[in-house]
Amino acid sequence: MVEPNYSQRSEDYLRPNEPVKKHKRGRFGGLIVTLVIIIALVVTAAYVIRFRNSHHTFAADSRTPKSVENALSDYSSRIRQAILKPQEDADAEAAVGAGTDDVSKLAILNATGLTENEYLKPQLATVNQVVASFTKKPSGYEVLTYQTSVVEYTPQEGTTITINGVKKDLLVTSTSQMHRLSMKAENGIGNLSVNKDEVVSPSAAPTATTMLATLPQEDGDAAKPASSSATSVSGFNPGRAVEYAENWARVGAESVDDAEVRGGRYPGEVLNQKYPYYGNDNCANFVSQALAAGGLKRANSLKLDVKNPDAWSDGLWLTLGVKATRTWTLANANFAYMLSQSGHYVQAGEADGKSMKQMAGLKPGSLIYAAWNGGENKDHVALVVGQLSRGKKSQPIISQKGWNQYNMPLSAHRAHELQQHKNARWTALAVK
Repeated sequence: MVEPNYSQRSEDYLRPNEPVKKHKRGRFGGLIVTLVIIIALVVTAAYVIRFRNSHHTFAADSRTPKSVENALSDYSSRIRQAILKPQEDADAEAAVGAGTDDVSKLAILNATGLTENEYLKPQLATVNQVVASFTKKPSGYEVLTYQTSVVEYTPQEGTTITINGVKKDLLVTSTSQMHRLSMKAENGIGNLSVNKDEVVSPSAAPTATTMLATLPQEDGDAAKPASSSATSVSGFNPGRAVEYAENWARVGAESVDDAEVRGGRYPGEVLNQKYPYYGNDNCANFVSQALAAGGLKRANSLKLDVKNPDAWSDGLWLTLGVKATRTWTLANANFAYMLSQSGHYVQAGEADGKSMKQMAGLKPGSLIYAAWNGGENKDHVALVVGQLSRGKKSQPIISQKGWNQYNMPLSAHRAHELQQHKNARWTALAVK
């Protein structure tokens, strides 16, 4: 493209001590300049897009190759088939992916959290994956997907399922996580297939939404015990807290008012738009919402300090309701507040990669906190919504956000997280 010569006009207009010369073409000339600038911007944008595409990294949109879509559909179908096969059937693992050990073992685990299950029998399963981005590789593609798996279970003989104190004949669970899939064609030819499946840690996963609130960073002061002693707070109903969690953690959440719903990151995930959303770090915010729905009274403060350990609120008065306290939004500060201030929780058992026996018997409305590195700092929190029991054995069923899990047996949740955090440790606060 030949660039127009504006040197004469620049000289005429920019000399400081000379009057502006009038040109015969006046407004017409200005229009030409505007059009040239617009054309230049369009050309520049085209080159930027071309440069970006030359690096083979694409956001999810209509450019997703058909071969990637087909491989993803086939992989989802294979996971579903593997979930529904009897767990003792040796073909269950071989039915998944390209048949490599890593893929066959992880596929069922990633979708259900369970490679073997003495409590439940899978009856129906769906696996939905939405492409977040894909990267062209010499041998195929690397694809980031938001995966949601929904599985319906019936109890094994002798197993009892209870949700919020009510016995159930069916347990519907769902889990949503980001996955990094490696796809390649056999010997470089033919159709693509998934040969590696890796769960992406929530802390490393990009958030596919612009509706994010700013989550304050944890520091040493956030989890200090409250200055005043614990006092009983009247009117708290754990069952109502569980009802809230059941509504908002369920994929689709059909029973909530549509006017209150907005979409989350994962297929089918819904969020209550009355509250801020913290993306990958939404766990304590969600649990706090549930506890507030259960009647746990907010503790506001005249201090303009979100780190105040005596306050628990989704919007401090002196911030005009804009800023939530860390006790509301951060798991570590939430743990300290619920233990010392709420008047409704006592510290209970612990679990790690070896045992979770101390978690048995937790009632609905109890809280389970996770420390990913095994230390004292709590990184995550989930709400107990029910129980699985068989003979003398029992375990909690939880629901959570951050990465969406609904009616998930604690053993399944733990299996998921130990993939990413081998030293993880869980601590329970039992509701009184």
